[in-house]
Amino acid sequence: MTTQTYKECAEKGQIATLKEWHEVLKRQPEEAAHALALSLEPYVIGSQSMFAHQTNINTQSSFISFNLKKLEGAMKVFGFLVISDFIWNRVVENKSKGKTTWVYIDEIEILFDDENLRKFFGILYSRIRKYDGLPTAITRFQIMYCITKKGNNSLKIRIMASFWNKNLTQSSIKLLRN
Repeated sequence: MTTQTYKECAEKGQIATLKEWHEVLKRQPEEAAHALALSLEPYVIGSQSMFAHQTNINTQSSFISFNLKKLEGAMKVFGFLVISDFIWNRVVENKSKGKTTWVYIDEIEILFDDENLRKFFGILYSRIRKYDGLPTAITRFQIMYCITKKGNNSLKIRIMASFWNKNLTQSSIKLLRN
């Protein structure tokens, strides 16, 4: 069905979005397809349809800034997954061209509230590095995330801080080195 959606859109000179995929889904004869189409309506034509449309961002730009600040709950998770997919595709494309992709994730702490996002980000961070990308996670709360279980077990990465707290105690510094 996804291939069919892309093919139909390409023939019309359009870019496939969730809306077009939804239209193809509704044309399917199976009852399960109709049930799925109905359950997706809030995300396609309803109040949560923000990801169902073509973007107004120049995705060919060499510098793109995404902002998840206003997204909450499941929409924050979904938004991060959409953005991560875009970033990963760009990293793969750039590697094939011999280019290095620099990825900066500021205020990374907003992703740490959700366990699935922490795990997914850890995987994405590692994959970007393996494809010659240079990911950098930035936070003002480096001590909290380096010392807590969230920081140590879910993300085995170096977290770059946007500032260095000069009042670190020796015990905090020892803990960070271990």
